Amino acid sequence: MNKRGISPLLATVLLIAFAIALGALVLNYGENFVMEASAEPIPGAECPPGCAPLELVSGEGTLPQTDFTKNTAT
Repeated sequence: MNKRGISPLLATVLLIAFAIALGALVLNYGENFVMEASAEPIPGAECPPGCAPLELVSGEGTLPQTDFTKNTAT
């Protein structure tokens, strides 16, 4: 019997390619998760008395921001 496996170099290349593909999938999932979570305003979160809407300034002008978020970190 003359059993042969793949060469160590080919095995290394396949493992690296698998790791890169898996990393790309995880990053893509994480990006989508964060974008969806940050796009939705928190229900019931209102601007407390005395605060003003946030204005985002870009190179092309001012963008009014009407959504308010609530920081619940402790």
